Amino acid sequence: MIKPRVRIIEAIPSGTRKGKGQDAPILGELLKMAGMLPKIKDVTSKDADNEWLAFVDALQCKERWVHISSHGDGDNLYIGKSEVDFSKSDLWAFDDPKPLRQKLISLSACGRVGGTFAKTLNNLGAAAVVRPLATVSFTESAVFFAMFYFSLLKQSPDERNTSSRLAQYIDCFGRVNSSYRGIGGTGAFRLDYWWRGDHVYLH
Repeated sequence: MIKPRVRIIEAIPSGTRKGKGQDAPILGELLKMAGMLPKIKDVTSKDADNEWLAFVDALQCKERWVHISSHGDGDNLYIGKSEVDFSKSDLWAFDDPKPLRQKLISLSACGRVGGTFAKTLNNLGAAAVVRPLATVSFTESAVFFAMFYFSLLKQSPDERNTSSRLAQYIDCFGRVNSSYRGIGGTGAFRLDYWWRGDHVYLH
């Protein structure tokens, strides 16, 4: 049973930037303050193989919204010490061909992440993916996603209705992105989503 909660996957080692730069501690506390009980999974470890398997396992969660905190660059995503190339077949560890069925996924990363990342997640079943279009500071990313999830949690869509969930996600992204630009944000985020076979995007 998919739950209308946020799963936060922390893929940035705690020692990065002298302990600064992890989304999970910040977003987790903000979501708790908003009355939400987020599920947090830190997938970083000393073993690169274990990091990747832990990441794959965390993606196949019961939560509807998945937030990935990672470093990114082009088609590459960095899961702890592991580099994952989404333009290749690096998603071999999934058992289910559509393990991300109707999930709404957000990626908080330091650099621009290409469209291959979003398309790969859609092929695995994701309905929508938010990703950075340019290099974004940790501070800007933290502010944007705090606003985004607060907006999402203020609404209560019909969880049985896929179109309602997607419409809520799209509406919140549009309003938050506009507000974010209004307070001086770069607006360097893009929402890719798929509906009835069509690929549409907002940024």
